[in-house]
Parts: sequence; structure tokens; C-alpha cells
Amino acid sequence: MDESQYRTELKSVLAAETDRARERLRSVLAAIPAAAQELEFEIFPDQDGEGTFSVSAGVVARDLYVLNKALGPHRVLFDVVHMPEGLVPPVPLVDPATSSFDARDVVVDCAAEWLHDLWVSLGSPAVGLPVTIRGHDGFGTLTPIALAAS
Repeated sequence: MDESQYRTELKSVLAAETDRARERLRSVLAAIPAAAQELEFEIFPDQDGEGTFSVSAGVVARDLYVLNKALGPHRVLFDVVHMPEGLVPPVPLVDPATSSFDARDVVVDCAAEWLHDLWVSLGSPAVGLPVTIRGHDGFGTLTPIALAAS
């Protein structure tokens, strides 16, 4: 599978998860603690570069543990889980040993674009603090992306 095909398949999987993620994002926005200094969405590609990943929301502040607990079960907007029947959701995989591209960069870029579109679909909410999309460990070519400024 080439990079273009991979992007197309990955975007299709993300699109299928949009409604669920939008509801979680609404819940995250409603639960932002007053002490939060920034809202951050981080995309975590798998270490091996096969194509699995997760997307989670978190706040930046002094007591991260307590404040991030306030976001509760809604903070994970997207997560690939290995099940006996396969991956859920069924993201495409690549073999990093033979692939001509780094799936971790592509995953972060596609997920960042998807998150941006989710944000816009909610009317680019005014949350009164900076909001940023980041790729974990510097992966991705589009991140960081600022969604809102304070």
C-alpha cells in the first residue's frame, strides 16, 4: 500500500468515528476545570510505526493529575484496540520494514486534520484558553496546530 492509499483508508476510518468523537469532545469542553491553563489534544502513534494510535485530550496546569481526572472518560477521543477479531476500529496497517513512508507521521497528520475539522464542526468554541493539537514525540509534519488562543 502506498502513502496515498494509506491516507485515504485512514481518513475513511476516522470519518466513521466522527460522531462519537464529537460527543466526547463536547463532554471534554464542558468539563474543563477553571484552573486549566491550556487544552491540549495529543496524538500518540504506536512505537513500531505499524499504524495504530490514540488521540486524547488533556489540560496543562499545575496539578495535571487531578485536573485531567476532571475530563474523565471522555478524554480519549479515538483509540485503536487489539481484539481477537482484529483492530477496532479497523485502521489500515503497514509493515515499517518495507514501507516507503513513516506511518507515524501520516497517522499524526491525518488525525490532526480530523481533529481540526471536529473543532470547526463545533463552531470553533471559545474556551478562553489556548488549544493545541500535538503529535507525540514530534511525529507529524503539520503539528503543532493552534485551534484557539486565550
